[in-house]
Amino acid sequence: QSGQEDVTCSHCHGSGAEAGSGVETCPTCHGHGVVVKTVRTIVGMMQTQTECPTCHGEGTVIKSKCHECGGSGVVKGDEVVEINIPAGVCEGMVVNVPGKGNAGKHNGITGNIQVYIEEEPPTSAM
Repeated sequence: QSGQEDVTCSHCHGSGAEAGSGVETCPTCHGHGVVVKTVRTIVGMMQTQTECPTCHGEGTVIKSKCHECGGSGVVKGDEVVEINIPAGVCEGMVVNVPGKGNAGKHNGITGNIQVYIEEEPPTSAM
């Protein structure tokens, strides 16, 4: 089975940074990955904590983003994956193939593929 999926960028090897460039502490959240907002209300002060909009919770930002992947560490690509369907599977069953799904951003964990089994009726010989 083949299909287009997220694969690790070959230019930056998944880091998202141009060669010679690295990451720096996020200037918005100061490396915490979250921003705290304090609002004065009738009943007192209320604090909310949300994911940092600049670094998306990572705490770091890339100094110079890779020109191939735009800093994500992944690009769309084709990959052929061989899947062995075990004997005895039936219509509607799911076969999980760990580690063969989309590549994780910034060298993150690779996802899994789930194959949903659909049986085709046998074709009669003519």
